[in-house]
Parts: sequence; C-alpha cells; structure tokens
Amino acid sequence: MRHSAEPFFENFLSEHLARHPKAGLPVPGTPDAKVVYKTWLKLLNQIEGLSYDTLTTASERLVAEPASERKHFTTLVAFAREAIIAKKPEGKRQDLATREGAEQASKGCDRCGGMGLTTVWRRLPVPERTPATVAAHCVCALGRWMRRYWERDPAMLRRIPDLDDVLNGRSVWLAEEPSQIERRNHYRPF
Repeated sequence: MRHSAEPFFENFLSEHLARHPKAGLPVPGTPDAKVVYKTWLKLLNQIEGLSYDTLTTASERLVAEPASERKHFTTLVAFAREAIIAKKPEGKRQDLATREGAEQASKGCDRCGGMGLTTVWRRLPVPERTPATVAAHCVCALGRWMRRYWERDPAMLRRIPDLDDVLNGRSVWLAEEPSQIERRNHYRPF
C-alpha cells in the first residue's frame, strides 16, 4: 500500500537540506527548487512503504555515504528503499544488490512495469540522425541495479539514458510524449 509523502515532505526537506548543505541542492523558493522538489515528491509518492522515518534514515545514511550532486536524489531513493526492506519481516525482505531482489522490489513499477527499462522521447527528433524514442533505465530498484551493472562498460552506459537525469532536466530526452506535454500546456511549437 502506498502512502503519500506530501504530509511530511516539507519537514523532511528542510531537515534534509540542513543535513546536506554542500550537496548543491536548489534553495527552496527559487524557480529551480520548485521544479526539482515537485519532481522529488512525485517520485517519492511512488515508493511503496515510504514513511518519514525511512526517508530520514536514508538522508542520515547519505551523510555517512555521500553521493555526487548528480546522483544525490537517486542515492537517497535507493537508501530509502533499502530502509523499507530492512523494516520488513525477515521472510519478506529482498536483497537489492541482486538482480532477483531488484526485480522483486520493482514489481508494479508505474513507469516500467517491473522491467527496469522505460521509454523516453526526444524533444525534437531529427529522423535521419536520432530516434524519436529510446529505452532508458528506470528509477525503480531494477533500473538502478541495471545502471550499476553497466558501470563496468561506460560506453554502454552513455548510450542508455537514465530516467533520473531525464526527470531532473539533465537530458535531451523527455519522460512523456511531447504531444502530451503540448496538449497539457496548450502549447504549439510552430
């Protein structure tokens, strides 16, 4: 059963920012912060079993095991998932370090259906040079496992977009079809 992180997100965020002043996170109240933290909340709401305590545990672990600015949120989510698993009774735990554990934890992912890969769209594809869509590593446990697995082959890793980068605006790809975005924003590019 999923619970919304909204009731505790603001308190968590202020504590998290105080815990990680050098993480390069946007200052609340700025235009960048509004977009970034809205995306964080949306993604956190998709994590089954997330609570204030598990998110705080993950944030505190991130102090001891810091991640790069680029991977800060992805690592926070991975640590939160691990904290959720650690709280489960012994018979229901999954080891996210194994593919099987990551697959089990990713069942029911809204983005990839538990496959670890999801579709992303090119903003303005050039038919002769770039495809309109490609597969990207998802932000679920299996997508993160795949990303870690391919770290041994940087060339392969560069060819497969990371949905975390897409969602945080660090990619030329979009998480949803451009026509859906245009329709929602009533925007016509031409």
